[in-house]
Amino acid sequence: MWALLPQGVYTLTSRNSFLSHYGGVAYGTIRLNEKLGKLEYRVFGGEGVDVAGDPAISLGNEGSGVNLPNGWSGTLYGGTLNWKTPLKGLTVGSSDLAYQYWSSLATKGTVNGTQYSNPCQYYWNYAHYEKDKVMVAGEYTRQQYNGGNIFPATPLSTFNVDVRAWYAMASYKLTGKLTVGAYDSQSFDHQQHLAPARYNKDWTVSGRYDVNQYVYLKAEQHFIDGTALGYDTNTNPNGLKPSSKLSILKLGVSF
Repeated sequence: MWALLPQGVYTLTSRNSFLSHYGGVAYGTIRLNEKLGKLEYRVFGGEGVDVAGDPAISLGNEGSGVNLPNGWSGTLYGGTLNWKTPLKGLTVGSSDLAYQYWSSLATKGTVNGTQYSNPCQYYWNYAHYEKDKVMVAGEYTRQQYNGGNIFPATPLSTFNVDVRAWYAMASYKLTGKLTVGAYDSQSFDHQQHLAPARYNKDWTVSGRYDVNQYVYLKAEQHFIDGTALGYDTNTNPNGLKPSSKLSILKLGVSF
């Protein structure tokens, strides 16, 4: 349905690296009786690696003059539990992700140092319901971590993050080919000072038209307040505006 998922929870900067890892995944289904539905589970663990230049690490560092030429890495593990409830179309679930100590070579000008992140925790709770022409869903997440940069002969630079985000969405299938929808996505970093950099609020309206079984068109309009999603300061030399708008037109092929 959506050209862009709610950015308070599913940021574009993390889509390539957030859950990728060298390790293993175990998954399966536990069938309960007819009155209780079934459980789907997934557990994983291993080493996570964010390569150099990935937006997940570059956007937040390059604006302050810090580069991670080798990327950074560390251990991670987590799991997901989904409950397919007896009410047809309703799924509720919870996910958890933990990073252990991550570190990397960091450079600032001609000085070499270290960037590190202490153990951090992420969790999500969500619900999704779909019946006939209607779909409604919602999700809440919290992300907590802290870390810093260590450079010889310079003061220690530290950071603390406590982001709490949620979204609520709904869509309706007007015809066999046309679907419309809207969502409200919001996130707040409780470690930031009161300013636009503390939050992100995104009201979105969207439409999808299926030309045929292979080709679709999407049109989407975002109304955004706040700058907490890590905009690139290098390409915004005059600073970030507290409010912005984003229009998306997308042509896709699925087969």
